[in-house]
Order: sequence, then structure tokens, then C-alpha cells
Amino acid sequence: MRVLDDIARPALSAETFLIHLTPDGELVSLGTRPLHEPLPEALSPLRPAATAVMRRAIEQEQPVFVEGVSTPPPPGERPLVRSWAVLPLIAAGERIGGCLVGYPGVRRFEEPLRGTFTALSGIIAHALGRALHYDAEHQRATELQRSMLPRRVPEIPGHAVAARYRPGTAGMEVGGDWYEVLELDPDGQGERFGLVIGDVQGHSAHASGVMGQLRVALRAFAREGHDPSVVLERTGRLLAELDTGLFATCCYATLDTATGRLLAARAGHPLPVATGAGAHPYELDLPGGPPLGVDASATYPLTEHRLAPGETLLLYTDGLIEDRAEHYDDSVTRLLALLHASNATGQALEPLADTLLDARPASGCLSDDLALLLVRRL
Repeated sequence: MRVLDDIARPALSAETFLIHLTPDGELVSLGTRPLHEPLPEALSPLRPAATAVMRRAIEQEQPVFVEGVSTPPPPGERPLVRSWAVLPLIAAGERIGGCLVGYPGVRRFEEPLRGTFTALSGIIAHALGRALHYDAEHQRATELQRSMLPRRVPEIPGHAVAARYRPGTAGMEVGGDWYEVLELDPDGQGERFGLVIGDVQGHSAHASGVMGQLRVALRAFAREGHDPSVVLERTGRLLAELDTGLFATCCYATLDTATGRLLAARAGHPLPVATGAGAHPYELDLPGGPPLGVDASATYPLTEHRLAPGETLLLYTDGLIEDRAEHYDDSVTRLLALLHASNATGQALEPLADTLLDARPASGCLSDDLALLLVRRL
């Protein structure tokens, strides 16, 4: 619409350029809701006539040229006269809407000009058709990704939990970022929980599908009682054997709710961050191995940490901080500074999760999806 208004309308010396979309070819809503750009207030009396002509053009799938239409003027005023070129928008045999190009006064639409408008209607229709198809595909891909994420995050006794996922907005396809909180005690005592954050390479429905496979596999290995090191080894071996052509980064930690003890392992993933009231946030010292699926024989060191009362653990995917305009280390420094500022204000966990999302770099569209998991020991 911006291109049409900035380029096409001045090139055609037109006064108004209006678009109305008809989802699924339905004309029921035509005239019951505003056109893409509302008519100037002075043209409001002509709206019923404009709606009727646009309906006719769409139904007959033929341009309609109105060389002067007017309404009875208010007492003491001159008649309001306009001319219209009304074009059906049809792409791949599908009605997607109509377009009205308006001129003041009476205007003659000679054959060469009518040919120009007919060609223009095809260009506009195909451009809008591609845009609508793009939006629909992106919505389906995003729904696929969201359907594979946990529907709920279980409560952890003595801890607060917040999780977020946001799909990328640049490009039609989604990625394979995921998070998970696992209840590991088979007897239901709720003393041990697994914390997972992962990112499958690429941005596609294929990446989302692989993410779903990894999520199920990691959950199964974790529920068997293996420590994080063994869980990542087995998950990585499985991914390599599946031969998907993709790899994944992952960080998996188990949490003992009574003591705050963390056992963690990392596969090529960004380091977790710990932060507490009055303390400077820091990255955990967590040696790791290669991404999952790269080497079927890879091992992953097991590291122990402890989450102190009042301390918060942040697990995240690189989409949260990466900015093409800055070095990765600078991105991490920016994240730590943001967490330090949040500590000073004593921000609750849910608002903190929103703050982290809102503070993403603003240098262009969000091209990568992101996931984050926050756990605070109370």
C-alpha cells in the first residue's frame, strides 16, 4: 500500500487510491467495513456509490470506468463530482478484492489509459496475492512451532518460573528453539526438576520437526534418571543416527529444590546466567561439548553449581541477544548490564521476562526466533 500510494497514485495523477480485500472471495463485508484507506471526509456521500461499483467490478471480474458521478449537493453548495477507475483484483483465478482509483471532476478514460489500468490491476492482484499467501504460510509455520512447545510449565516448589518464546518476524519460516521444565521424581515428591533450553539449526518446518523429535528424546532419557551429561550424549547420538542434516545446541540442568544444587551439561549452547539481588550477574562456568548431532561419540562434561536463595537462573537461545551490528561478547555484556539494572529495582520474574524480550536489539527485523527460561529460588 505504501508503494502504491507513494508511486502509483502520483504517477496516475489520482486523488484517491483505495483497496478492499475480500477474504475467500466473499463480498458480504464489502461496504460494511472501511476500505484500506478511509475516503476523505468530503467524499463520504459517495461511499455507497463507490461500494456498489466495486462490488460490480469484482462480481463481473471486469474493470468499471465511471466518467463522472455526483450526489445532490447540500443547499448553497456545488455538486460533488468524481470519476473512478474500479479494478477487480484477481490472482491465480482467485478473487482477492477490488481497487478504486479516484479523480476530481469528470475524467475521460480513453482506451490507452484503460489498458494501463487493466495491466495495473494484474500487478496489484499478484503482489497482494503473494503477500496474503506469505502471511498464511508464516502463520501455519508459527502454529506448528508453538504446538511443539510445552502447553504449560509445571510449578517448582520453592521457586518461581517464567518462560517465553517468540517466533522470528523476518522470513516466512520458523526455527527450532524450545524450552522445557521436566518433573523428574517418579514418586511425585517434586524434589528434582530438569531445565532444558535448545536451538535446532536453521529456520524451517524441518527444523521445527527435528526440534519435536529432540524434545521427546531428551525427555525420555531424562526420565530414565540419567544425569545431564549422559542425557546429552544419548540425545546427540540419536540425532546423528537420524541423519537429519541438522545439528542442535542445548543446555540441560537438573535442579534439587531442597538445596538449590544444579547439575548441568552444555552442547554448544550459550552459557546460562545467574543473577541475584545486590550481586553482579555472571555466566556460569560450564565447559561444554559440540552441538548435538555433530559427533555421535561426543561427551559432555558435568558441572555442579548451586542456586542461592533469591538467585535467578536464566537459560536462553542466542536469538535473545544476537545483533549483526555488534560482537557477540558485546551482546552478552549488554544482557548482563540489563539484568544488573533489573536487580536494582527488584523486578519480579514475569516482568523481567518481558523486559528481556523488549530489550532485544532494534537494528532491523527479528530474524531469529528466541526462547528463554527463568527460574528463581525463593
